[in-house]
Amino acid sequence: MKKTILVALMMAMILPLAGCGGHDNPPPPPLQTTQILSDPVYDGDIYQNNLFVPPTYTITQGMTLNPPVQSVLAGIDTGGEYRAFLDFYLGGTAGVPLNAGIDSAFLDMFVTSNVAGSIPITIDLVSFQPPTLQYTDFDRAILGAWTFTTLNIFINQANVAQKVTIDVTPLMAEAQRQGFPDFQVRMLCGAGIIEIDDPTDPTVDRGLYAPLLQVTYF
Repeated sequence: MKKTILVALMMAMILPLAGCGGHDNPPPPPLQTTQILSDPVYDGDIYQNNLFVPPTYTITQGMTLNPPVQSVLAGIDTGGEYRAFLDFYLGGTAGVPLNAGIDSAFLDMFVTSNVAGSIPITIDLVSFQPPTLQYTDFDRAILGAWTFTTLNIFINQANVAQKVTIDVTPLMAEAQRQGFPDFQVRMLCGAGIIEIDDPTDPTVDRGLYAPLLQVTYF
């Protein structure tokens, strides 16, 4: 009798466990990758001229200007400093759904510089909405960074335009968390000027050399 009760108890314990197998856990969603070119209408830079007191500012925005501007600048020269701004629209069929989780994000740029070697660069996640740049966007104390990354990029002047790939996963994750319609960054560079290619020719040059945001999400 005791043996029968023991067997019954064991079966009562085993059956619920059998019903809780891994089949009840849905598989993780598949990863998807999208590539987004920057928006040439809103890309630009701001120059702070420190030769004047107070400083003056020059805003250049829109690669579709006539004559068109084909690059944006970041860095410090003897007279002042450039800070570059890039805009990537996250909506549309090639964008990133608002409810997506971010697995990784990389920013690809073709860069030239007037100095060679290791160049420090800081990339701020910002939101300059509406997307028309204001001179106050230069100031990190006024247009604050939601988050940022600081790294060194290596430039070899033997090459005219060098592809630089930067991991911006934390910045993209924060932009997604905030529900920003655009991924917008401000770039600050150390001594020397870096020039970021931003061509407007849609047939060849733009697809090959314009700033590109590659996002893998689930």
